[in-house]
Amino acid sequence: MQWNLDYLARQQPVLPATDGGLARKVKPLLRVAERETAAYAVLRGIDYEVEECPMAAGNTINRYKEWLNRLEEESPGMKANFLFGFLERGS
Repeated sequence: MQWNLDYLARQQPVLPATDGGLARKVKPLLRVAERETAAYAVLRGIDYEVEECPMAAGNTINRYKEWLNRLEEESPGMKANFLFGFLERGS
């Protein structure tokens, strides 16, 4: 994992509209864990796609998720600290 500042800037919770015609983008669930979102869907009876995207096979993001989940098991709160540091560096 790298602290690529150009990449970090594109991961912020609110991205402005662009001159190229892209609308402003807001990510309201940025701080909600994937597991929490799935649990909410199950509790509310909301159907959602459980299977991984077939195009994601071999994608590094899945490896990063796995690493972060393992670290979180060993050190609770680590993922939140990582996220906040990630967002600070990208702003």
